[in-house]
Amino acid sequence: MAAADGTVLQVHSLSPPRGPDERIVLCDPDAARDWVEAAARFGRPFRVALPTYGYAAAFDRKGKLLGLSAEGPRLSWPQGVRVETARSDPAAMAGLVRGWTEDRPPELTGLLWYRLPVSADRLSWTAPTLAAVMSGRMPRGALRAVSREPEPGLVEIDLVNEGDGEAPWPSPVRVRWSHDTFLAADGLGGYRMRRGGGHEVLLERTGSSAGAPSRPGERRVVAWLRFTSPTEVRVEIPR
Repeated sequence: MAAADGTVLQVHSLSPPRGPDERIVLCDPDAARDWVEAAARFGRPFRVALPTYGYAAAFDRKGKLLGLSAEGPRLSWPQGVRVETARSDPAAMAGLVRGWTEDRPPELTGLLWYRLPVSADRLSWTAPTLAAVMSGRMPRGALRAVSREPEPGLVEIDLVNEGDGEAPWPSPVRVRWSHDTFLAADGLGGYRMRRGGGHEVLLERTGSSAGAPSRPGERRVVAWLRFTSPTEVRVEIPR
């Protein structure tokens, strides 16, 4: 490194986990800070590469690692395989950005990001998340419910993530109306419908349908309701 005009210090990697219950860390912030201080002692300018990506790790019934999958088409694993996801931590990376913005060795001249957002890569960050982390801010999800009436008497309910970070899909989502006009309803997109008391239904997610969290900008239809005549509905998301 002492003979180079400049270098890139990659502080992210993947150590193969010993089992499905072992936490997989793509970038240890404490180790990254130590490596930056060590690299600065060479007295040459360098930039640091930070991760935005994730991996899916597949294990057999005995806990042996079978393989890893990152960007690209989702692999089809054999029956009985347990798949765990390891992803870059936006909060931890934002903390590194804040720390190095306030205090860093003069040899550290910038940051690089691996990989840049691609809409089809659900294991990597989205563009809004990356923008938030680049500014040193922890991204946050913000789910909002939107009701639509595509035709008289039919109401469809969407959940929209208007934040810059991921957010878990809420459960239960409560849907209410005022008049005795209800005919039928059903849940969609991983939700199931359950009748509540009076003029309401509950949209619930089960453990098997929890799935991946909502991503920034993601919009999902989660229910439809049919009424005998146009009816105003109210949707409540748990906080």
